[in-house]
Amino acid sequence: MKKAVGGKTALMSGACKEDGWTLEPGTLYQYQEPYGGTFSGAPNCIDRTNRIIKASKKIGNAYEAWSSPLHFLCHEHGHIAVRIPDKNTGLKEIQQSLVKCIKEFSDLMQASSKSMESGDIDKKESEKIISEGREAQQQIAAFLAQVESLSRKRG
Repeated sequence: MKKAVGGKTALMSGACKEDGWTLEPGTLYQYQEPYGGTFSGAPNCIDRTNRIIKASKKIGNAYEAWSSPLHFLCHEHGHIAVRIPDKNTGLKEIQQSLVKCIKEFSDLMQASSKSMESGDIDKKESEKIISEGREAQQQIAAFLAQVESLSRKRG
């Protein structure tokens, strides 16, 4: 949060007021505390969100449930959130992951091509394309994380 505010607490507070809500400078100072920091005696908003996610995972909620705050924030700001698997993998797992990337990308192209042929994308087709696209993104992110992990192991 400190990077997001960038030392411009008064400007940030003013920008929030322009959007119709109040964010007092004191609250902004609290939000800028280091992750895990409680200098004011209260956890900052990142800590609170992290606790909610951890608690949701702990009680056994499915990935779609516990990751929803991350996906919401990413979507609001033009980003995507992808789950990265355990990075302790070898070359065999990376090869398998690459095959999954190709399959997921193929599924995305198949879902998209049906819509492109008709010249229109209806709601059901849009949902299918988005779903397949997210699965492809997830698999590509996993593949890249595995490659990065292996390259670090080997120096």
